[in-house]
Parts: sequence; C-alpha cells; structure tokens
Amino acid sequence: MNFLQPQFLYGLFALSIPIIVHLFNFRKAKKVYFTNTAFIEQVKQTNSAKRKLKHYLVLLSRLLALTFLVFAFAQPFIHSEEDGLTNSHVVVYLDNSQSMSNQTYQEIRGLDEGVAYVNQLLELYPRETQFLLVTNDFSPFSNTFKNTDKVSDRLTEVTLSNAIRSYEEVNKRINSIALANNVNQYDVYWISDYQKSTFGELETESRDTTVTHHFIPITFGNIANLYIDSVFIDNPFDIEVNKAKVNVLMKNSGSQPISDAVLQLYLNDQQISTKTIDLDGNSNTIASFDVVYNFQERNSARFSIEDYPITFDNNFYFNLNAQRQLRVIEIRGQINMKAIEQVYANVDLFDYQLMPEGNIDYNGLNSTDLIILHGLTKLNSSLANQLYQYKKSGGKIVIIPSITFSPNEYALLTGTQITVVDSVENQVQISLQNPDLTHPFYADIFEDNASRFTMPLVKNTITWGRLNSLLSINSGEPYLSYHEDQGISYIFASPLSTSNTDLTQQAIFVPIMYKLASYKSNNNDALYHSIDQPTIAIQLDSIQYDDIYKLKQNDLELIPNQTISGNELIIEIPKNKIHPGFSNLNIKGETQSVIAFNNGRFESNLTQWTREELQVFSDEHPQFKLLNATEAANFSEVMQERYQGVHLWKYAIVFVLLFLFIEMLIIRFYKPTGK
Repeated sequence: MNFLQPQFLYGLFALSIPIIVHLFNFRKAKKVYFTNTAFIEQVKQTNSAKRKLKHYLVLLSRLLALTFLVFAFAQPFIHSEEDGLTNSHVVVYLDNSQSMSNQTYQEIRGLDEGVAYVNQLLELYPRETQFLLVTNDFSPFSNTFKNTDKVSDRLTEVTLSNAIRSYEEVNKRINSIALANNVNQYDVYWISDYQKSTFGELETESRDTTVTHHFIPITFGNIANLYIDSVFIDNPFDIEVNKAKVNVLMKNSGSQPISDAVLQLYLNDQQISTKTIDLDGNSNTIASFDVVYNFQERNSARFSIEDYPITFDNNFYFNLNAQRQLRVIEIRGQINMKAIEQVYANVDLFDYQLMPEGNIDYNGLNSTDLIILHGLTKLNSSLANQLYQYKKSGGKIVIIPSITFSPNEYALLTGTQITVVDSVENQVQISLQNPDLTHPFYADIFEDNASRFTMPLVKNTITWGRLNSLLSINSGEPYLSYHEDQGISYIFASPLSTSNTDLTQQAIFVPIMYKLASYKSNNNDALYHSIDQPTIAIQLDSIQYDDIYKLKQNDLELIPNQTISGNELIIEIPKNKIHPGFSNLNIKGETQSVIAFNNGRFESNLTQWTREELQVFSDEHPQFKLLNATEAANFSEVMQERYQGVHLWKYAIVFVLLFLFIEMLIIRFYKPTGK
C-alpha cells in the first residue's frame, strides 16, 4: 500500500493526546481500608475493574478513529498493475453520427453519454495534457492539439452529424494530424457505438506499440429499427404523363415483428397516400403506391414513418419529376426501313427526327440525347468530327452498319482503332444469348425474367475487336457492343434488315432501343442521392466550363468542389454541411436541378460489435484495450482503478465514522455494575 500524501502520516503522533488524557484519568488514588467495611470494598474493586475496561475500549475506539482519519488525509492506495494517464498528448474520437441519437440503458442519448466520457477524461489527465478531439465532421478544430479548457468548451458545441466515418478513415485522419504536429507518442480513445455497418472491420494489422488505443463502447438499450431502405419506380418507359407507380423497400432490423406501421407519402408537401405495413422480425417488404397526380416539371416527394427513439431515418426524400421528351435523331442511309422511326413514335416520350445522310442539320446534333447512324455507306470526315465532339461532350451514338461500309471511318467515334476481325457470311441463322440482367444497362427494363423472351436470330454478322458486349451470339461473339469514355458508342454486328436478323420483330427490341435513348441521359437522373457519397454526377442540357454552380438548402448556400465532364457536372458532397432534404442546384440565381439527399442507409442497421467481440480482439492485440465502464457514471472509478490503483481514503473515512459510532455505543450503553 502506498500514500499519495505521505506527509500527513506525521499526524499519527497525535495518537499520544488521547493516551495522555486517559492516563490522567487512570491515576490511582490512595486507598483506606476499614475493618468493618470489607464487603463494601469487594464491591468497589469489582466496579473499578469494569470501569477501567470501559475506559480502555473508549481509548481504543478513539485511537483507531484518529488513525484512520490520518490515513484518509494521507490518501492510501493500492498500486495499479498497468501504467497509464501519463501521456502528454491524448487523442479522443467522439462518434457523433446520427445513430448516436439512440438511447442507452440509462435512457440518455448515446452522444450525451459520449460527451460525459470525454469530460471525465479531461479531468483524469494532468492539466498540462494536450488533447485532440476528432468528430465525424473533421472540422478545422481537430487539426491541432488543444488544452483542456478549449476542448471542454468545444464539447458544448458538438451535435449530431450526417457524416459517417469508418475506423480506417478516422485512423488515417488521426495519424496524419499527429504527424503534422510532430507527435509520436499518444493515447487514443475511441468513443463510439461500434456499428458493424459503418465502423467497419476491426484493425488486425500490427501497429506502433507506442500508441495505445482504448475502446469505450456506447451500448444501446434497443437496436431494433424500422426504416425505409430505398425507393424505385416501376417501368420507367411506360410511365404515363400524370401517373407513376412508386415502390418503397421497408426493413425491420429488430427481432420482434411490427404491425400496423403507418407509411405516408407526401408530394410537394401534401399528403397524397397512406398505407399500413406489417413486418416480421429481421425482414423486409415492398410497398407500392399508384400515384395519379398533375406532375409539374419538378416534384419533391417524401415517404415518412414514425419510429421512436431512432428518428434520423424516419423520412426518405426523392424526386418525382415529370418526364421530358428525349430527343432522338436518326441519320439514315439509302435504305427503306422504318423500324427505328416506329420505335420512337411515342410523342409523350420522344422527340424523333429523321435526317437523310445527304441532308444533315449539323446545328441540331449537339442538343440531342441520341444519334443513330443507320445504314450509312460512307461517314464523311465533317460528320465524323462533328459526332466526335458530340460524344466528347457526353453524347450517345448508335452505329447500325450497312451491308458494305468501312470500319476505319468509325474509329474516331469509339476512341480506339477498331477493325473488322471477322465477317461471317452464311445463311445459317444463330440465336442470341439471353442478356445479362445484372448489367446496369438492363436495370428497370424487364418486369419478368428475360429468359421468357424469344431471342432473335442473326446471320451475316461482323465481329468487332476490343469492345464490351451487351448482347452476344450463342457462339460467344458480341452482337450489340459498346465503348464508353466521355460519351458512349453502341455498335450492332449486323444490319437490321430482315435478311440479316429478326431482331426488330421480337419483343426485346423496343425496350432495348428505349434504354439506348434513356441510359445515362439527363432525363434519367437519380431519384435521390446519399449524403455519404463522395461525389454525384448531374447531367444538364448545356454546361459552360466557366460556370460556377451553387447548392442552396434552406438558408444555406455554398459552392461545392465541382468539375465538368462532357454534359455532366460532378460535384463533391460537403457531407458535414448538407442535411437530408432537397437542395437546389443554382447558377446565376436560376435553379437548374433539384437534388434529394438522404442519410446513408448503412447507419440504419444498428448492429454493434459486442463487448465480448471487442474483448477477444483486445486480448489478441495488446495495444488495444477495452475499458469495461458500463456507463459514464462509473468511468472515472474504472480508469483510476486500472491506471492509478485503488484509492482507499473513502474506506478510511468509513472506518473513522464506524469507530466514532462504536465509541458512542460504549459510552451510552456500557454500564459496569457489581453483583
């Protein structure tokens, strides 16, 4: 046993004071005996002996009380087995993601308990210790180490953030800041709910042993959560002007079933539909809404549920915009074939224009969504250069060869030297393979399995080199290929005449041609985006390289990092500033697009790394230590016992009071009597 204040042990000399007082009380008086009082003398001797015993017991109680009082001031402690709380630099990661709004067993927010942990750490370390407070925002405050007072003030400003950070991401941030500040030895405290979906895998590679990592898990009382995972629209090619079918994927991450959960659909801030949802434990379901509405050019939609106490994912925002016409230009050679013209005859969806190869309006090419080169016998250099610039700006081109053509003329459009590898001229028709529906191109095309379609037959095909395939012949050669750089070129391996293929007569032809027009066009913008995406791409009708676009959300207006690629604007999402909801993309005060943002759905799955799993990891990696404080209330005690030893002064105070109480009992109830 050791003492923090051993100088107070000199107070033990004060034990002589009660001894001296009692010695004076025990002085023997001169006794006078009388012969006729022998019996009375015997009684007096008996009572005197019992009184002396009482005095000794009182003296002993006072001595012990005084001894433990001196011990209390000297602050005895049992030395700890581990050294700690001595580093001059300390890093604290405080997870302030939205999941920390969940309640702990003590019925307080996880973030509030995390702040309490940090405040106690500030008190446990010496005042001269420098602290680095890192939160999910990665704010400039966390670029340097600060003293205790500044960190304490900063804690009062920490709020929930929409940013999600993995262990790896935070650890790289800590290492870079420590390196920039020339700090080589420090302690790291990880205060987090340790979600498996966002925190990621526990680090297993060996690390610098001069850095000690402490795990402080925030344990929730309930991790069950009902949330909206995603939203999608059925049959985007068949959407009527004022009608859409909207589907929402609901998930229940808890083990208990949920019944009669109310799901509401709002459109332009008006509630237009409601459904009740039943879900088994750890399951999901899709709810469908038939929306009949007078759609405007831009429509802000929102699904809403009620699920307490996890409320950060109770709303899901998305755009439900009226479809604009897709512009399609067919440049047709000397052939009499109207299959393409008939496909794009739906005036609600397409603005179709036919240009003979001898009468091309070059001015209209750059403002179209799709250009189809159909059966051209020759591609002159002027048209090739114009189409190259169109594709370079993000345009899409479909090449349907004629029976006789020169492949070298099309090399500029594909961005690579492409030559005909082989030309199979025979009268044997070969079937096409079923398409690979996992390819993004085929998303949302087919309601049923494509294997139910009758696949087309082809002959007299051309084999192109170094291209990706969307449709293939049974023999393995590609039939519909594509090459993508800034834009996309699609190439068929044969003319579409009936003497070469029956593709135009099969059911698969129309949806594929529809998708060629809509795939990656600005009419096919994402319904919503996640805040945790690093960047998003938005396709606009016209972009000038010197334009500066702004994001405006309520009263917040900012200029994100942005680049332009073709007709796509790529912006970096400022995840620490953007909130779930709708943001206007403005230029020169005019709204070009409305973007719907939602929190990442990974965070809605609240499954945590358990204390048992963290303990196993800690046992295998000595530089990682699990602190077993179950709540902030006993955190200081756990830390002091582990790194400063067991402090015994409280027990000394208890013994002081105990022996004073015993003294009172002896004085009050111990009464010596004779027989």
